[in-house]
Amino acid sequence: MTRPRPFRDAMMAVAAMAALSIAASPVLAGAEACPAPVEDHLPKAPQETLNLGPIKDRLLEYHQQYYDIDVAAVFESAQRYV
Repeated sequence: MTRPRPFRDAMMAVAAMAALSIAASPVLAGAEACPAPVEDHLPKAPQETLNLGPIKDRLLEYHQQYYDIDVAAVFESAQRYV
């Protein structure tokens, strides 16, 4: 079943206006609306030859000490933004 052309044209106009109103929304304005990035505690890569043993130890230490803190900080920042 085909719709009459005036109905289709009206629907296209409504869709275009809705798209433009969403694009012009101040909520989606840009980077100034985003919260500041959360500081993380990720360990730096060693300067010496990359060996899996020391990297694994650093990552395990990070996970035991800072992982939960970093996840909570990012979650809190996301909640404030939303």
